Amino acid sequence: MLEPPRIRNAFSPFAITVDLAAPLAQARSLLNEHHVRQLPVQAAGLLVGSISVADIHLILGPDLGYADIDELRVQDAYTANPYIVDLDDPLEQVLLTMAKDRHECALVTHSGELMGIFTYVDACRSCGEFLRKFREQTLAII
Repeated sequence: MLEPPRIRNAFSPFAITVDLAAPLAQARSLLNEHHVRQLPVQAAGLLVGSISVADIHLILGPDLGYADIDELRVQDAYTANPYIVDLDDPLEQVLLTMAKDRHECALVTHSGELMGIFTYVDACRSCGEFLRKFREQTLAII
């Protein structure tokens, strides 16, 4: 019997985090430097949320200039209560939970240690690969 795919085969390994009390400008710099759209947020070594490019744009708003970013902290813009999964969780379960609860990402851990992040881009890639394999298998049967 075929094993169901696990999140370990679909997430983006990533160990960079930002502290909840860090300046928002630091989060923006990390996002830009690492060419990612989301970062896990920690406080006292615990995962407490995530911050995205969209979160930063939302708090800056159309009327705020970039000078205002120096007055803001990650805690002013982040998304709390992250969806945390384990490396061995079934991919299907993670995808369905993300869709149902409208999570933009899942923080992937193993034995309580951050291993990476699973975003909607990873979800699209996983579904696309599944559909490609399905098509190839279907064509092979015909």
